[in-house]
Amino acid sequence: KKKRVLKFGNKKAIKEEKEKCNHIPSKIKHRYIAKVYWFTEYCMLQQYGNDFKGREGEFSKLKKIGKRYGLGDIRHENVREINGRLKIVDANLMKKSK
Repeated sequence: KKKRVLKFGNKKAIKEEKEKCNHIPSKIKHRYIAKVYWFTEYCMLQQYGNDFKGREGEFSKLKKIGKRYGLGDIRHENVREINGRLKIVDANLMKKSK
């Protein structure tokens, strides 16, 4: 059974989610980011999975990959196991310093 989550937010939050998805190369996105089925102005439908336990090595690798592609706030609560793989379901784009 597939799990999905419907995320609601203001225009700015949903736009940031969309930008996050668009700036990561496809190969990386499909492997490490939970699939987003669609966006509207105020919501999005995304794949969701189960809690993971005992996979700290994989989690650390995911954090490094996220950091490389400008994603911050990757915590255990923001990562789920989907189809046997750990994937990021919620992360923020890191603010660019001027």
